[in-house]
Amino acid sequence: MSRPKKVLLPDAILVMDFGGLSTRVFYRKSSEILARSFVMESQVGAISLDTADAFTKPNLTSAAPENIAWVAIAQDCRAVGYLAASEFNAHMGLTGLKYSSALYKALAALWVASRKLDLGNQFSAAIAVFLPPGEFNDSQQFFELLGQAAGAFETPTGRLSVTLDKTQALQEGGGICIVHNSKLGAAFKHRVTAFAMVGFRNASLVVSARGAVGKGKTSDLGMVRMAELVQERTSGYDAARLTAAIAASGDRFNRPPFYRIARNRDAGARDAEVDRLIEAVKLSRKDYARMLTSWLERQSSKRG
Repeated sequence: MSRPKKVLLPDAILVMDFGGLSTRVFYRKSSEILARSFVMESQVGAISLDTADAFTKPNLTSAAPENIAWVAIAQDCRAVGYLAASEFNAHMGLTGLKYSSALYKALAALWVASRKLDLGNQFSAAIAVFLPPGEFNDSQQFFELLGQAAGAFETPTGRLSVTLDKTQALQEGGGICIVHNSKLGAAFKHRVTAFAMVGFRNASLVVSARGAVGKGKTSDLGMVRMAELVQERTSGYDAARLTAAIAASGDRFNRPPFYRIARNRDAGARDAEVDRLIEAVKLSRKDYARMLTSWLERQSSKRG
């Protein structure tokens, strides 16, 4: 009687979500049950290999790897996350395709996971990523580029060689859709349900109809669009900090979050600045809600 073949598992499993504000990564060894997570800022910036190496070498033992990450493919070196944002003034890169910058973010995440899991400089990994519905068809090209680059790339701790064991791309919102439909049970096969996701960069819509999840739609109407509307009515506020203040202020427009981003130091002028900022947020919220609602209604009418 022949014995069943032993299934070889990858050394690590990673799930990555490349958000406009941050990259969120869940990871674990295949031998572990519980996953851990880390978050990296979304910035990616070009730097020289010598500069990257000189900056990170003294900080390898004192800093968390996600805060000093950089990767280099041949001579193309990029700082990723906090290092890119704090030391090299990199921007969030909200224009262009998400998967183009995701290559460097994924490589950096592999390096961070290798440090946290003590995997060494050569290991295998299974990777799943979330992409906007509008970029879902680019997943094959993304994984081809990632597979080629992961085979040999430079990091703060030397050359890393990662073999991609399995790869999977999911539509943003797909996980929520699966969980919701699993709770519906048999009713899932008879209902039509729409899932709208509003992130920092994109707004997406995924529709589940009678048991089948269709290809979603993506727009550029993420929360950053509302921040831009506020910026048009004011001046000089950083989009990320402004968005955080708007979210923290809640539906009652609480003032403390806006005081934290106000620029005036005189108390009276500071109060007046916050008044103007709150008024701009109120008007922009209404405009943004109309834009987003209009887009959702257009998508619904196309499906109807």
